[in-house]
Amino acid sequence: MPRDRIELACELDSTIGIDDPTDMAPRTEKRVKYLVEKILDTRKVNGEREYLILWQDYGIEEASWEKAKHCECPDAIANYYKKRREALFEKTHNSPTAAYALRRKEKPPRPRARLTRSSAHLANSAGKAESQPGRIRDDHQYKIQDGRKIEAIIGVKLGGPEILYTVQYKGSEPKDKRTECVPSSVLRECAIEDFVECLEQLALASCEDTIML
Repeated sequence: MPRDRIELACELDSTIGIDDPTDMAPRTEKRVKYLVEKILDTRKVNGEREYLILWQDYGIEEASWEKAKHCECPDAIANYYKKRREALFEKTHNSPTAAYALRRKEKPPRPRARLTRSSAHLANSAGKAESQPGRIRDDHQYKIQDGRKIEAIIGVKLGGPEILYTVQYKGSEPKDKRTECVPSSVLRECAIEDFVECLEQLALASCEDTIML
């Protein structure tokens, strides 16, 4: 695959006698575009995102890896990640681990104990006094929303109505100063690539645990 396809468009110079300083003939330029049919795969090389591109009117053997900063095809990239999420959801939903979790959810709930007026008052007071751990605040500004780059997603936990992911950011400060819990909705909006990679790693780990059982 020629290197001029990296830019998805190139300019071909057909000037004759370009090495002759006395040749002042105007250059003839022709702009050639290579259209993206779809994205086949993605990877990171030296910290840079790359996509394996299938070019329109070219065979699969001519697909090439191109850097994300050179790819002017947002629709193809969005469609690629959408299909990856759908495939990942189907894989995890149909796994034995997911089926076991679903069976547990289908069990009837345990009967709740009746609260007297005094016990209800105490429980309500305690709930107001203590903030719920992992509670999501709508007005909170996460570091990833300020442009911080993710180094790794190192954990996951349930925090109320949404799943929280423990994100570790790049930087020179201590790890506890550059680590925070981020809701899945914020990750999907600000760092979809890292979010999908984290889901894939969790799915692979779940499958490995199931096989070991």
